[in-house]
Amino acid sequence: MTTHHLTSVNKQRGSVLPICLVMAAGVGAMVSTYLGRALVEQNRVIKKASIERAQWRSIGQLEVSKNQINNSTYTDGKNDIIQQALLSDPPFIPGTPVIVEEVGPERWYRLVSVAVVNGHVGSTMTYVRDGTSYVAYNYYVERHNLGISGSPRGKVHSNRTLEFFFSDGLYQDPVSASEGFLYLNGATPDNTLFLGGADPVCGTKDLLTTIDFDKLKTDAIYQAAPGLEAEVTFTADKQARIDLYEPPSTISYSVQTTKSVYDHSEFQLVTKTKYTYQWRWVDVQKSRLVWVEGSQEVSAQSTDGYWQTETYVEKEFKLVAVPSGTYVQWEWVDIYTTVVEEEWFTTTIPESLVSTEIRDSNGIFYFEGRIRSLKGELNGKVTLVSDSSVKVTDNLVYVDDDGDSAFLNGADPSQDYLPNPDFQRLGHGLGIVAKGDILYSASGPGSFEVNASMISTDGVVGLEGISVDDDGNFALDGTVTATPLESLRRFGSLMSAKRPISSLVDAAGNLLHGFQEGDSEYDGGMMSTPPPGFPSEPMPYYLASFISKAGLGGGDGGLTYAGTGVWDPQMNPLVEETALVEVIEFMDDSDTDFDWGSENTLDSLKECRIAKVVGLAAE
Repeated sequence: MTTHHLTSVNKQRGSVLPICLVMAAGVGAMVSTYLGRALVEQNRVIKKASIERAQWRSIGQLEVSKNQINNSTYTDGKNDIIQQALLSDPPFIPGTPVIVEEVGPERWYRLVSVAVVNGHVGSTMTYVRDGTSYVAYNYYVERHNLGISGSPRGKVHSNRTLEFFFSDGLYQDPVSASEGFLYLNGATPDNTLFLGGADPVCGTKDLLTTIDFDKLKTDAIYQAAPGLEAEVTFTADKQARIDLYEPPSTISYSVQTTKSVYDHSEFQLVTKTKYTYQWRWVDVQKSRLVWVEGSQEVSAQSTDGYWQTETYVEKEFKLVAVPSGTYVQWEWVDIYTTVVEEEWFTTTIPESLVSTEIRDSNGIFYFEGRIRSLKGELNGKVTLVSDSSVKVTDNLVYVDDDGDSAFLNGADPSQDYLPNPDFQRLGHGLGIVAKGDILYSASGPGSFEVNASMISTDGVVGLEGISVDDDGNFALDGTVTATPLESLRRFGSLMSAKRPISSLVDAAGNLLHGFQEGDSEYDGGMMSTPPPGFPSEPMPYYLASFISKAGLGGGDGGLTYAGTGVWDPQMNPLVEETALVEVIEFMDDSDTDFDWGSENTLDSLKECRIAKVVGLAAE
């Protein structure tokens, strides 16, 4: 029995080894699987971290380059850092690996930053204009106080005091003044909201005095002959009619005449005629009335004739003086001399039409004289420049190829002034730059609509008939009859040396002259592509910054390489791999493709926006 027991135990011990081997193999496989998965996860984490590091490194590089551009000096209106980079090979922003290239319209550049971490690429791209166009200002006044209310968009600045009227003012863009803010008629700091930044004691600005009229003249595609006045009419067929007039003038001219002038008297022997009186028959002319039959002159007494005066000669016997000889005698005689005199006269020469030209509605038009009439439907992008003044005599609006206007109800103040959803904006824009006043004609339409960005460097933007003195005081100037008008609706911006004024009321608040109602809409659409030659501040203006997980180029997504100027939405699906990390302002409407080569690109960029802040950051 004992032997049997031992044999049984030995048999049981021998069966454990294969089981252990099986168990050991299973544990090893589990450990191996775990270690493999851990390695994969480690690689995934490393890859993700590398991608994140590459992305943030590219963003940091771009921010360094933007900081250099922001603090750069300017030469002839161009950013020195950008110009220095463009002259380099490769065109890097100094001290960074960020590439810069010219793209799209004038003064626009693309910045591209690429970073590589452990073989993984991150890229960031942005677009910058090397100057912020003056169209960024909705209101700018250089010498006087400025009063505002409501919720105007765009930058607002006065070199004097900025006056806020009424409660619940909302200002989403930068607001500034050099001599403080003043709250009037219910406005207080507590009920006035500033979302875009407010600076009541910023430094004075000299944006108007630095405008280079000589450069505008040089860059103009049309220059009117000096000494002439112009009438400009835009038409919807993308043309502008320019009529030039020789203005009325008064000239002076002289006429030479001879005249006998008394000199002295002399005592002289003078021959005289001697007469004798005799009776003689002489002819004497007389007149009489005679009756003439007919009806040429019907008299009051008859209907079949008339009286007519006739003359006749009749002999009469009269005593007449008859010369009978001569005699001489001494007497005083006046002596005269002949002198030549010059007599001056004045005469008025009426105006005359000198020429009529039809031009494409595109480019800079320069006039040394005043533009005495401006009106029409603009289907283009034009900057009008005058060394004198400009008068808007009728509605001035943007229209597209279908005749749709930019805004609805411009002539109907009973309706809201709203953007027209049917209007197709393809580069529309009008800039007016004048040294003198820019005036709305007092004899224009009662409901006025003006689409333009206007600058008066030494005058006022306002209604004809209201004068503004050097201290900002205004009054009727007597040039026109005081006329109450219905409404003024404006789409654009205005900058002037003097305070803008378009209505004048008496002490009781009754309208004396000007518009009863007003509506102003800021044109932010021109920030990206302002009117040609329109002035700019030496301040960079950025569009969105984009980051790409896949880097530049390649079929797995990403941005194009800088300098290629080609965008392929099939090979480079930007929407799937791109996120906005910064938006200052994006183009709402433009015909510019920024050298991407595809009109659909702009739509794709708009679709991928995840944030938008309209306006510029506070200065």
